Amino acid sequence: MKQHAVRWELAFGIGLIVLAALLHYIHFMVFGEVSPLLSFLGKKIAFVPLEVLFITLIFHRLLGMHERSMLKKKMNMLSGAFFSEIGSDLIGLLHRAASIDPKQAIKIAVRNTWTKKDFDRALREIPGMKITLKADTSILYELRELLTAKRQYLILLLGNPNLLEHESFSDMLWAAFHLSDELSRRTDLESLPQSDLAHLENDARRVYVQLLQEWFSHLAHLKKAYPYLFSLEMRTNPFDPDSNVVVST
Repeated sequence: MKQHAVRWELAFGIGLIVLAALLHYIHFMVFGEVSPLLSFLGKKIAFVPLEVLFITLIFHRLLGMHERSMLKKKMNMLSGAFFSEIGSDLIGLLHRAASIDPKQAIKIAVRNTWTKKDFDRALREIPGMKITLKADTSILYELRELLTAKRQYLILLLGNPNLLEHESFSDMLWAAFHLSDELSRRTDLESLPQSDLAHLENDARRVYVQLLQEWFSHLAHLKKAYPYLFSLEMRTNPFDPDSNVVVST
């Protein structure tokens, strides 16, 4: 198939060259002027590098920038839908079971006053933070109920072609989907041995850490583009024990 395409392109190119030569010959036969024809041809050839420069470097780069901008917009919409549908509830539930060193927790205690610099710093801090997760039976049941209820939604997200350009978000979804599988295949979550409980807690921790990274990226976008949506996130902020969704002032 590939060789056939190359042969077709080669034949097409040769055909264009022959056609150009034929048209120039006809021009010469009709008007009988060689010098102006060669001069015009020389000028056209001289402009070929500039045309190549414009088409391949400038036009393609502008087109690529537009495509990247559109892809980023689609991913922001996808991320917003995810946190609205399940992400915010999931991060709040996992946060109840998480334990973070107080000195490190302060660094990611997001507030209304945060700037892009603060969000960037938090994103750098999260991967190296010491986070443990101790989930009791009630947390595990709530996790299973939430993830089972949103299972089809997670499957739809995993099939979205835009995720091919956002590896970290895909990894987070796979981690959440894996945790859902682990929990749904255990009928009794109350009598698990400590070894199995530790396994589930490790799976939940993986989701929590990756979810935090996506959440902070999402918040940075909302702070800049949609302040009213950012306000809602802050009024339900799991890092603020005094947060309240009700606007009181």
